[in-house]
Amino acid sequence: MNKIFYISVICFSFWSVTGIHATGDSLRYLLPHDSIFIVLDEFPEKIITHTISKKQTLFGLARHYGLQVEELTYFNPGVNLADVKIGDQIKIPIPNAAIKRFKQKKFQRWKYAPVYYRVKQGDTMFKIAKIYFKMPVDTLKKRNKYWKEYVQVGQILQVAWLSTKGVPDSLQLFKKHPLWTASDELHTKFAESATGTKVIKQKGVTIWPRNIENTSSDSYILHKFAKIGSVVVITNPMNNRKVYVKCIGRLPERTYGNEVLAMVSTSVANLLGVKDERFFSTLEYIK
Repeated sequence: MNKIFYISVICFSFWSVTGIHATGDSLRYLLPHDSIFIVLDEFPEKIITHTISKKQTLFGLARHYGLQVEELTYFNPGVNLADVKIGDQIKIPIPNAAIKRFKQKKFQRWKYAPVYYRVKQGDTMFKIAKIYFKMPVDTLKKRNKYWKEYVQVGQILQVAWLSTKGVPDSLQLFKKHPLWTASDELHTKFAESATGTKVIKQKGVTIWPRNIENTSSDSYILHKFAKIGSVVVITNPMNNRKVYVKCIGRLPERTYGNEVLAMVSTSVANLLGVKDERFFSTLEYIK
């Protein structure tokens, strides 16, 4: 029996929707009558939330969505993945290629679960259709029997479907992200170097200069005190995301003042999930 964990009723003068969000049963991780609510994250992937049901395991969940268990830790920093219980909510990245936006002639509805999007501040019908989900505006309107140009915050729109078979690992782009691989390797290096030595922990301001052009593989930090070439651990306390990154140079004090401890590349800022050029962080490095 499905575990229903999310019920939302939104009423407008023009329509009303009841969204029931459930995720699988004791045998399967996704059923045709489950409703999937998708949100946007810092990566190209969209994010869904799966509620652990009876007899479901983290290993099985990760495999269903083409991931490794270790990769789920990035998206779920506040969850103890070593002791997952029934009812725990796990965030899952869903690549664009896995989202079925259109029905072909042989489309079989029972093989797919519907995917919904909840309108947020600043959204428009054009932005949701063309930018977020890469489909014609008229397709989105027709699918929802809603022909007005405007949308309202909280409004629910069906945007696509997701196969109940899950996501092939070949489509999961996150595991191929160069910074994920680099951070994972540096994590091992830091752990080895930290054995028997003193680890310095600081809290303060880190900057991310958006005007400096970076490629997706540029992963670095400039730090006031850490040894050049050493590994620095930076954590965003707003979401507990942690990145291991190499220190490639000193932060120029005259430029940024005493209150700024470090500067990171755009890739590191994106992986940390920060929005502002100046953000509070926790930094760890070996003395």
